[in-house]
Amino acid sequence: MLIDEDSDGDEKQTNEYEKLLERYTPQEIALLRTLQHEKDYRTHLQLNDGKCKSPQTHNQTQISIDEQDQFSPDNWLPRSEHLIRLTGKHPLNAEADLTTLFAAGLITPNELHYVRNHGAVPRILWELHELDVENGALVLSMDDLKNNFEAINIPVSLACDGNRRKELNMIKKSKGFNWGGGATGCVYWKGPLLRDVLLAAGVRPGAHTGEGKQRWVNFQGADEPSEGKYETCIPLQYAMDPTNDVLLAYEMNDVPLPPDHGYPVRLMIPGYVGGRCVKWLRKIWVSDEENMSHYHIWDNRVLPSFVTEKDGEFATAMFNHPDTACTCS
Repeated sequence: MLIDEDSDGDEKQTNEYEKLLERYTPQEIALLRTLQHEKDYRTHLQLNDGKCKSPQTHNQTQISIDEQDQFSPDNWLPRSEHLIRLTGKHPLNAEADLTTLFAAGLITPNELHYVRNHGAVPRILWELHELDVENGALVLSMDDLKNNFEAINIPVSLACDGNRRKELNMIKKSKGFNWGGGATGCVYWKGPLLRDVLLAAGVRPGAHTGEGKQRWVNFQGADEPSEGKYETCIPLQYAMDPTNDVLLAYEMNDVPLPPDHGYPVRLMIPGYVGGRCVKWLRKIWVSDEENMSHYHIWDNRVLPSFVTEKDGEFATAMFNHPDTACTCS
């Protein structure tokens, strides 16, 4: 005699559901099932030791030199035709159309990851690039960075602070341009911990100076945007915590970083917005004052709706206030 196991399973589920209906509404049962599934899923999660490979190592769509870049400084860069440009031809600020992005899966192909540039992409050679740590205390070539420090390879979900801003602008116009819902991506980033590099440069751990002032670790990119050097900073204590996985990434989905994403090395801070993850990283230093770069103070801030301009006492106070810094995504 043959037994239909699927039928037995369906009957058992039906009986369980009917018993639950005696106590709960269908909506409550749906919530209960979601909570049970979440508990089971988290119970079976395995530790990521940082040695995994990315499942997404090849472009899913063709990349080529775009006609729109023909007369721009970026006329040497191949890009995907699925990137939607949001600020004209140059600089590139773009996101993939959502259909293509969803079809690509959880790990985003490199060519479909959103791009936020403030100016021309610098043309940098791996062999000539150097990373200055602590004003010359440690100067690393890219080969030094790759060969002298242990690297980890972890998936990080990154988002632009302006993701879905278009919907906000439809209600009340903001100063930012119209990002849709595609200004986010999740890829594997590989590189050494920033903490290890700072220790090699002689930086001592500690959140504060001897005088009780907070310590910051600052970053500068090699690009030349319109408002001066692109610089930002985070608390040194956060960077020195090995559980925060702050990386100096030189690979993206197991291949060298594409130029639009910071080749040859960029900062990657899991949990922080993209604007803090400096691309084309050139310089790192520790200070007891927060960075005063235009891009640290006037970009990536979340302010009350009554602050509509960048002048006046309220704007000055709020743009410089630590609670508006929008560091975490």
